[in-house]
Amino acid sequence: MRRKKDPIETALAELSALRREADSEVVAARLREALASRHNLVVARAAKLVGELGAGELEAELIAAFERLMTDPAKLDSGGHGLRAIVIALLKLEIDAPRVFERGIRHVQPEPAYGGPVDVAVELRANSAIGLSACGGPDTVVDLVPLLVDKAEMVRIAAARAIGACGRLDAEPVLRLKLLVGDDEPEVIVECLAGLLRLAPERSLDLAETQLRDTDPARRQAAVLALGESRLEAGAELLIHHWPREIDHEIRRLMPLALVTSRREVAFDFLFGLVAGSHLGDAVEAIDALAVLVADPKIEKRLRASIAQSRYRSDLEQHLRKALTQS
Repeated sequence: MRRKKDPIETALAELSALRREADSEVVAARLREALASRHNLVVARAAKLVGELGAGELEAELIAAFERLMTDPAKLDSGGHGLRAIVIALLKLEIDAPRVFERGIRHVQPEPAYGGPVDVAVELRANSAIGLSACGGPDTVVDLVPLLVDKAEMVRIAAARAIGACGRLDAEPVLRLKLLVGDDEPEVIVECLAGLLRLAPERSLDLAETQLRDTDPARRQAAVLALGESRLEAGAELLIHHWPREIDHEIRRLMPLALVTSRREVAFDFLFGLVAGSHLGDAVEAIDALAVLVADPKIEKRLRASIAQSRYRSDLEQHLRKALTQS
């Protein structure tokens, strides 16, 4: 006996086939129909396609689908697939949808699971935070503050990133307070400090230096990453100044990568100096960091010239060949 076709599987297959459809009007019509589906998995697949195909003309349908699912998310969007996909599509299309994002950051959806309830709206809150920040509303920071104490690490990280990216002056004291209070997730600290270095670089460098001297290795590591991401010349100089003081091996391995990330000439001069004149371990760490840029002929030339000056030339040439093979 032939098995009856599952309507959801059929709808999902038809949506996947739309990638090969040349008629844009046909694609748009079918996506509109799918976004209105009573099956949340179909809505989710349609929203994903809207984002991938850049179908910004379906903005109203995306928002309408979000509002409909939000009327009873536990029933209409089990697993949170539809709401999550819609917000991701809005982000890809760079659509300002503050009402959607405001509802998204507040939504919590615990669902039964083995070992206890699981909140399926974590990714929704995180992505909504990024979207709300991009909208640039006057209450953005106030709206995002509660997410800095969210139970989910992903949400706290996204909140710190979103507050740091919003460009508002009221973001600085919020990030400073969160940085001083701390967080169990080091990446939250990274985002707080990185945001401060964007918002108020001169005032925040002293704070970054304080973090570099902290007894907690996680805070020092966070400061290293944030200073590299800031791409500030003063940030690179701060890392170089701290280099001989750092005793944690893992952080010392991280510092050359942060200096490469900074893209500052003073950072490159320091790293090439390590290759040419430092002891073998430091030279190897510098080569590993610089190897990601050897596609640039100038970087490769300087790196090979620095290796040629080292008393460990043979070992470093061998290590460079290995590093290039693995990259």
